Amino acid sequence: MNLKEYKKWLEEHANKEERQAYAVVERIVEYHQNRAYANLMKDIDVFPRKKLNGLEFDLLIYLHIKSKRPEHRTREDILIGVEFKESDLNKVIKQAIARREFVDYMYIATNCRAWDVEQIFLLALYGIGWVFWDNQFVKIILEPRRYANRVDTLIDYLFDDKLREIIDEQIDEKIQRRLDDWIGCQKKGID
Repeated sequence: MNLKEYKKWLEEHANKEERQAYAVVERIVEYHQNRAYANLMKDIDVFPRKKLNGLEFDLLIYLHIKSKRPEHRTREDILIGVEFKESDLNKVIKQAIARREFVDYMYIATNCRAWDVEQIFLLALYGIGWVFWDNQFVKIILEPRRYANRVDTLIDYLFDDKLREIIDEQIDEKIQRRLDDWIGCQKKGID
């Protein structure tokens, strides 16, 4: 369905958490138009409560993009997932993380004012955008990333860093022992 049809669908079927869904979609589309696709967006299709790879998304947005190069006839289409929750930020983050790998961009849309640093860290780590809505106010709090970091990459980095630290400590200890032995031998030779 297009945006106009989605607005009508929301009037009939919206949950409490989807009160500002239309404004959220407008903000997301505007963000992507302004970022890299100005004057290239052809069509926008919206799929509420749509299953993809066995997971139900609260909303899928499909942006049809014309190629930037006139000599190419292919389009770079973008699939965006959105999960709505009024206040349970932990639950919506878990849902978004589970769905992130199946879309180009993933967003959460909440009316939640309380958050922890760990929650922001997870959103940033997975490249998930956060749209905050409250009455008529709709704002992108955290921008999404198309190619997000993966947890295994972070763990590898932290592990490598810790391993490097341990190795450096052992090398420093061995060098210090050898230096002490050498100094000890030098002192015996002087005496």
